[in-house]
This record gives sequence, C-alpha cells and structure tokens, in this order.
Amino acid sequence: MKITSKLEVATEKCSPERLRKAQVFLDGEIMRTCAPYVPHLSGTLEGSAEPHTIPGSGIVTWKTDYAQRQYYENKGTDGLRGGRWFDRAKADHQGEWKDGIVEILGGENGSDH
Repeated sequence: MKITSKLEVATEKCSPERLRKAQVFLDGEIMRTCAPYVPHLSGTLEGSAEPHTIPGSGIVTWKTDYAQRQYYENKGTDGLRGGRWFDRAKADHQGEWKDGIVEILGGENGSDH
C-alpha cells in the first residue's frame, strides 16, 4: 500500500539540497507519526513501512499482503489504531509536518535560500 501526499509550501527559492532534506524529513515524519495509528497485531504491518520506503522519494509504503485491506476495512478497536491511518495521522499532524518543512527550507517562504 503506497501513500503519496503533498503539502503546499513555497519552494521556488530553495536549493535542491534543502528540498531533498525536507522530503526526507516528511517521509520520516509520516512513518513516525502514522505508527500509533497502524493496526497492530504482531507489528508486521506497522514495521513494514521503514524497509519498504526510500526516504526522500515522497512515497511511504506499508508492504504486507494485507496492508490495503487493513487500510480500507479495519474498523479499529484499540485507541488510535485502525484503518485509514495516514488520513487520520495527517489530520492530527499536518501542521507539525509543515512546520518542520518550513524550518528546513529556511522560513515561511524559503526566501533565505
């Protein structure tokens, strides 16, 4: 199950290196902040994101035979854990993700670079 997402941040004046660092940060933060939302029986699904995601690619992948089914069908019974984990984590953490990206890019509009 691959998730792609886009946050709107002005990047016209940012160096390619800063943009790469920001994407690596975002990919890592998505994996970190989604972890408490991913259904957890043995931990295999939750743990599948790190080895199947290339930091900086802009694509976070949870790779198990049942990831897609869990994403769309799991009703959740254990706190935050359940289906549509990315959508729910994004709703809760998007501001933090954007703040981190803005900091890496050097300000609200990236004009320092």
